[in-house]
Amino acid sequence: MGVSSKRGTLHQLIAKEREHTAQVLAYVAEVDRRQLHKKLGYPTMVDFCIGKLGMDEAEATERVEVARAALVFPTLFEAIADGRLHLAAVRLLAPHLTAANVHELVAAMTHRPESEISAMLTEWFG
Repeated sequence: MGVSSKRGTLHQLIAKEREHTAQVLAYVAEVDRRQLHKKLGYPTMVDFCIGKLGMDEAEATERVEVARAALVFPTLFEAIADGRLHLAAVRLLAPHLTAANVHELVAAMTHRPESEISAMLTEWFG
């Protein structure tokens, strides 16, 4: 049972937030891929996210990194949308992902906290 509000339970709101985050990341990835930020006068995608979208630097940097990884491995969009992975998890996983291991690593890191993911990746990849 979730905490109720006029818009639904907290659980429902978090689920919607995750779906929206995945959608935002898909748009960020597409703007970045097409280099549209440059046409608008922003030299980098992070600058665009800060200047045009009002994100802070840490938020912009994380979202751009995650969006780029998810563009290469679209299953990451799905894992974020359904709550299996959080943004910090994807950021940590990204340097280690390959076409051969992406599904295995997503499964292994599902619903794990950042500290645990970091420790596991250090153990596995040094």
